[in-house]
Amino acid sequence: MPEIEQYEAIGPAVEAVAGSPQFRKAPVLRELLLYLWKHRAASVTEYSIGIDVLGRKPDFDPKVDSAVRVHMSRLRTRLKEYYETAGAGAAERLVLPPGEYRVKVQQAGMPVSRRRFGLAAALAAVGVLAVDNIRLRWSSARPGIDPFWSPMARPGKPVAILLPAPLFFRWEQQPFVVRDFRISRPEQLEQSPQLSALRNQFGNPEVSHLYTIASDSLAAGEIARYLEAHGVSAPITGTPAATINLLPSQDTILVVGPGSSGNLSDLMNRLTFQFRRTQSGVNSGLIDRAAGTDYPVTQHSTTRTTGHGLIARLPGKAPDTSVLIVASVHTPALARVLTEPAEIEPFRQFLAAHDAARYFEAVVRYEIDGGRVMDARTVAARPVEP
Repeated sequence: MPEIEQYEAIGPAVEAVAGSPQFRKAPVLRELLLYLWKHRAASVTEYSIGIDVLGRKPDFDPKVDSAVRVHMSRLRTRLKEYYETAGAGAAERLVLPPGEYRVKVQQAGMPVSRRRFGLAAALAAVGVLAVDNIRLRWSSARPGIDPFWSPMARPGKPVAILLPAPLFFRWEQQPFVVRDFRISRPEQLEQSPQLSALRNQFGNPEVSHLYTIASDSLAAGEIARYLEAHGVSAPITGTPAATINLLPSQDTILVVGPGSSGNLSDLMNRLTFQFRRTQSGVNSGLIDRAAGTDYPVTQHSTTRTTGHGLIARLPGKAPDTSVLIVASVHTPALARVLTEPAEIEPFRQFLAAHDAARYFEAVVRYEIDGGRVMDARTVAARPVEP
């Protein structure tokens, strides 16, 4: 890992952040920050970050692998946390402009001695400029974002994207980690014959939340990139799946798979469309609990699959907020529906035709071949009572 001294012209703002405990504990984010600083005068691309910082191979394709976008979102979140805690009194702050791969230094405020002169006039001018700046910045960012996002994409209000880190078990001397899709809490281990057998063989395991599902990370990155490209801050936060019910009091997007949805029982039980699982806990599609209609997963070949996913928007924890649930075994297909202009407009129109505008639940049928989304379209929708 590169040390600070290896980078030329490290300013005090960068040195303070990179040397802080928050970033010492996050070496990849620290290296990403230093890389952006070193190349601040160059044109940095997703590809160059993937190769130089994340160690991707030369055939790295940013359109398929969202790792760079996910790490940029995590870096923004880590910077925000730093300036809310250890760096709260910093005179200079590092800023990552939305939609760009660069870092710049921004003054936190003028020194007190300079505020004595023309304070009233300065405050009046700043107030006018601030209002104009917000209005102009939002008006320049808003065009292009689909009306579907209007209840959530609002000026000055970030949207939190929560990405569950499923429950894994590991043994210190063993070269593997294990997950049972039916188990979402450590105390449920005895309910799994397989996990119980492993415990009897290797002893009590450690609990691990170090991993997220690759397809969910990809979907979260695509949604975050879409929102941030339209001026909406959308930090991605990985969180243990068992604590995902502790939703923030703001607009929230949950990107979940069948193995994580059980932790959203308070939300999922309000829906008519539910995941259907086999006895082994494997997702076998969706079911309409009211009508008994099945929306299955069909394996056509070793690479080609047709499946169904769930998109639902429910009232949030705080007044005038929403929770958007994006749930499937292959969430990138649903992210495509929510971010591609050619897909989101018919999705919105389908909802309107079924009187499912603000709060709704909808089933999306998708086809994937070799991991690539070949088709995705809405096949059922209904309104949800607030």
